[in-house]
Amino acid sequence: MIVGEAAQPRVVTRTFVASDCEVVEGCAQPGTRQLLVFNAETANIGTADLLVGDPVGNPLFEYSSCHNHYHFKGFTAYRFLDANSQLIAVGNKGAFCLEDVLQVSTNASPNRKYSCDNQGIQAGWADVYSADLPCQSGNPSSSAR
Repeated sequence: MIVGEAAQPRVVTRTFVASDCEVVEGCAQPGTRQLLVFNAETANIGTADLLVGDPVGNPLFEYSSCHNHYHFKGFTAYRFLDANSQLIAVGNKGAFCLEDVLQVSTNASPNRKYSCDNQGIQAGWADVYSADLPCQSGNPSSSAR
């Protein structure tokens, strides 16, 4: 479940250079950009763990030399709509690792189980991406692609 209340969206202005991870990983162009940034929280509200496992050799992952670990490819895509439900921009969640970050259920184990080396989200936990992480934004002034 994506937790909408956790998003806390806001518009910021950021300047990117060619060596920034956002540019290297294809989620930004060099220059000054206006971005809609937001938190993303994916909670496992089921009764079983989401187990992805070791990313090494798994075709669902790609190694990021910017971050020195594997990223889960295509985990989430966003569609930004105007007040009339018309598509105005697209964005993506630049997934880093699927891991236990925040315990969201009092019935869940209090111990983290999954990390970048053994990826997943255990039942009752959430993977959380703060708005300030690279590639965790949309460009509100861009056209939909």
